Amino acid sequence: MAKVTVYVPDQLYERFERYRTKIHLSALLQEVLTNELNLLESTSGVVGALIDKKGMLTRLKREKAQVEKAWFGRGLKEGIAWTRDAHYSEIRLWGEAHLSDLIPPRANDRVPGVMEPYVQEYYTAEDWDYEAFARGWLAGVKQAWKLVRERI
Repeated sequence: MAKVTVYVPDQLYERFERYRTKIHLSALLQEVLTNELNLLESTSGVVGALIDKKGMLTRLKREKAQVEKAWFGRGLKEGIAWTRDAHYSEIRLWGEAHLSDLIPPRANDRVPGVMEPYVQEYYTAEDWDYEAFARGWLAGVKQAWKLVRERI
């Protein structure tokens, strides 16, 4: 039989020492470990079976692609429309920006001010995809910037 070293806080060890004759530590740890492993193994099997049922992954990938495409397209139109009234310095700034400039690093961080009107307008939509929208918006601004940059 293999040996395993288990570390416990001093206070827990002191409590254990008081009942050492009543607790068979090796049997207890074997039982707990066996139960935990059984739970993990059965859960992963159940989850895997549920996910594969009726082509769930295929369907979800298709739905995700449709949502992303729709929000990218809306963002593209909004980005191009935004450039019509934006000042030169704003168009240049966002026309040369990177997607990371629009995507907050953490979910609770604020979006850049230029994106706030869109977030306020669309965030309640059931399938709102900020990242796809932001990618489209930035692509629209970059297209417009590319067209006007060489002509001004």
